[in-house]
Amino acid sequence: MNMNKEIKKIIIASSCIAVAIVFAAVVHLVGGQPLGKIISPMHIPVFICGLILGWKYGLLVGILTPLVSYMFRGIPPILPTGLGMCLELGTYGFISGLISEKVKFSNKSLLNIYFALIIGMLAGKIVYGVYCTIYFPLNSIPWSFKLFITSLFVEPFIGIIIQLYSIPFVVYAIKKSGILNIYN
Repeated sequence: MNMNKEIKKIIIASSCIAVAIVFAAVVHLVGGQPLGKIISPMHIPVFICGLILGWKYGLLVGILTPLVSYMFRGIPPILPTGLGMCLELGTYGFISGLISEKVKFSNKSLLNIYFALIIGMLAGKIVYGVYCTIYFPLNSIPWSFKLFITSLFVEPFIGIIIQLYSIPFVVYAIKKSGILNIYN
């Protein structure tokens, strides 16, 4: 790969981290932690990064975003939330990017983006659920399948809808426009 394209990818990945942190700060400023849980503002830039730049950058941005947010804002706390978010968001970026690069579900680009996004979403939520299933009981924190469903699917339902509605169209528009000039 040519060095200019790699530098562009690094800049875009860094921008995704910055956007995720600023978006989360604004959401938390407006509605506090409850609105943050509902909207899941860090997820959107991580998914966009994975779907645009691929699994390597998606994984890196997913892991780094909660850590950088903690360094600048003190949230999320590293344990238990931050570590879980690193695993969840890292999985989002990794899986959506990997599927986007390697699997063509359809000959329609938008359907491929949806496929990669949905599989990435499910994989990230499963990874977070496994983390909680291991971490929480070891630290005497209540955890159950009902809490898993509630915290990862019911509470963030509006955020999931926002992600499913917005991310594919943003990614599709970016890829079709050629404005990034990072593709073959």
